[in-house]
Amino acid sequence: MEPIINDSKNQTDGEKRYIERRSNARHHNETDIDDGATWSISSNEGMSRSSHDDGHSFQNVSTHSDDQKFTEIDKLSRNNTSYHEYLELVNSLIKNSNTQEYFYDGVEEILSISDSEQTMINNEDDERLFNDEERISFTREQLVEYQQLTKLLRFIKNGGRCTTILSLALLHDHNLQDRSAFSAFKDSSTMSILLNFIEMYDRDLKLNALYVLEDACHNSSFAYEIFRLGGIITIINSMCLDHIGIQESCSILLKLLLFRRARRVIRRFGGINELSENLVENNQAILHIFQVFLLSCKSEKNKYVCIRYGIGKILPNIILNISNESSTSIISLFEILLQIPIFRLQMIDKNIIISLINLIDLTNIEFNRVICESLYYLSLDLNLLQFIYQYGFKKLKKLLEHTQDPSIFCSIINILTEFIRNNENISNDIILNMINFLKNSSYFLYLSRIIKSLRELTKIPQTIELFKQEEIFSQFILCLKNENNPDIKLNILFILQKCGNDNEASKMIIDNDGLQELWTLFKLASSSIKIAAGWAIRNCLASVENHGELIRSFDGVFYLILNMLSTENIDVLAVTLAIIAEIVKDEYNLKILTDLGIVSKISQLNYLDCAQLRKPFCDALANLSDLPKNQEQLGNRRIAIALKHYLQEQDPELNKPLTKVIYDLSRVPSNCGILHDVGIAPNLLKLIGDDDLIVQEKAANAIRNMRRLQNVNREIEQNFVKNVSQSNI
Repeated sequence: MEPIINDSKNQTDGEKRYIERRSNARHHNETDIDDGATWSISSNEGMSRSSHDDGHSFQNVSTHSDDQKFTEIDKLSRNNTSYHEYLELVNSLIKNSNTQEYFYDGVEEILSISDSEQTMINNEDDERLFNDEERISFTREQLVEYQQLTKLLRFIKNGGRCTTILSLALLHDHNLQDRSAFSAFKDSSTMSILLNFIEMYDRDLKLNALYVLEDACHNSSFAYEIFRLGGIITIINSMCLDHIGIQESCSILLKLLLFRRARRVIRRFGGINELSENLVENNQAILHIFQVFLLSCKSEKNKYVCIRYGIGKILPNIILNISNESSTSIISLFEILLQIPIFRLQMIDKNIIISLINLIDLTNIEFNRVICESLYYLSLDLNLLQFIYQYGFKKLKKLLEHTQDPSIFCSIINILTEFIRNNENISNDIILNMINFLKNSSYFLYLSRIIKSLRELTKIPQTIELFKQEEIFSQFILCLKNENNPDIKLNILFILQKCGNDNEASKMIIDNDGLQELWTLFKLASSSIKIAAGWAIRNCLASVENHGELIRSFDGVFYLILNMLSTENIDVLAVTLAIIAEIVKDEYNLKILTDLGIVSKISQLNYLDCAQLRKPFCDALANLSDLPKNQEQLGNRRIAIALKHYLQEQDPELNKPLTKVIYDLSRVPSNCGILHDVGIAPNLLKLIGDDDLIVQEKAANAIRNMRRLQNVNREIEQNFVKNVSQSNI
């Protein structure tokens, strides 16, 4: 396909020619690894440029005369035209316009589906294909509008400079957002010509073309067609070249970047790089350009590209110098980029924090929202967190007391959580505010962050007291039942674990059907949630006395426990053993589990040398060995070796259950031999001098039992030898 570069006057009828629009905007970023690609248009109509005294002249180079076409269009304005005649005329226009073909040489094939929004299905990312058949449903008024616009666009294509500028100005009198306008532009191939005007150095021509495109781009069909013709890079190159029409160019880009593929194109073809390098020293222009950055960063990869091309160096200087609330887009971009750890490392500057705190205005909710969110991400660095407390605590606390906005409330709470935890004298009021927010709020988007802060604050004793005072446990259980967010469930389960250590709080959890929900999660949830739910169950059972009947009221709990012992997950196995240690404290539950074969299951467990299993395994054995029947079954060499290894660890937490298990096993004579053979006695001798009297007693009694058996065996052996010698005599 060869481009036409000569004048069109010598062309003959029937000769098919092509126009190819290859502007300097078609180049790709040199640092990108992808191969470049160009957008091409072939048509029976075209354009050439020639110099005249009055400026540029744009002439029609079509080999087909437009006279017949526009004669047919003129018929549309006659009042006596019937409906069938209208349809014939429209169909003839469609047939003529279908001779225009669009070619695309593969740019989308080299752009992988990489944007984070690829799975989103919404109106703004719906890149629709628009066909000319829509004109069949035009009303009479739309057909007349189509005719008038087509005539006006002919002057734009064929007129001189002054005629073209005047025609562009007259387009403002028409509704360019109507589909009839889109059809007129597309049929006359005027959109590609307007994009060429933007690349020129003629200020008036360029600005008028931008005004028209800005108005027309409110129609999504029009915006997509401009994007399809490669308008994104054309507009960026133009605005970065002479800084003319920046506001209008940015307005057009904001419409084009609503399409997901457009956000990919601006990254792949160096648009972000050009915008970064050509930020002009003009406050209004900067604001508009940052709105483009903000929308392009809807793509996750574009965030990293912005950081790569030096936004981190530009933003701090701009933030330090801005002083008005119209800079919301700048702070919003700053907040989005702060979500990336590598960018946060570049922003470790207390002057930025001071500037952000000084920008807080109690009357501007939207501006405060992005400032507080930026401070929250900065507070993830402990050094910057101290600066925030030092310079902004009073202002943030005042804003917290006056705001009704959930986003601002959550951001400030997340910032102040660590400070509140270390300053208990100021924590009660703020924690109560958080509880009230949790009870009364319908903003589920912020639920995760509030519960995350409450989890940290449960380390303060009065937090659990406030939970009991405000009876918040029903809200926690409701969230466990209704929320599908795993982070919310995990944080609530960690809160219930802490509260489970309090007797009164445990009873409130049980009274609100919390224990039943915890058993459900322990049975059906993912591993991480199952583990957290299991420890919450264990803590509640440990705090409540006489829970045997409560456990038996849950269907299938004992079989669930037995099945859990077959897991390969060490953490799940550890929490299962911890639950068993609490359940078998009730003698009826102990007998039920013994009859179901729990002792043989535990005796065959693997991974007994894992550190996570030591404490729960010893606790479970200590309580299971209360039943004489189990003392015999637990007497095997495998368990005795594991107990010996635990004694060698010299862990004070293990001494009490270990000595109890060994003492219970030593009450069976056959077990004493096994314990003696594995060499457990020397380690027991060390515990006789332990500070815990119970440990001393159990260790001494176990050694006594083993010693008695040894003496009996020795006496039996001596008697046997004596009898043998006497018989020989």
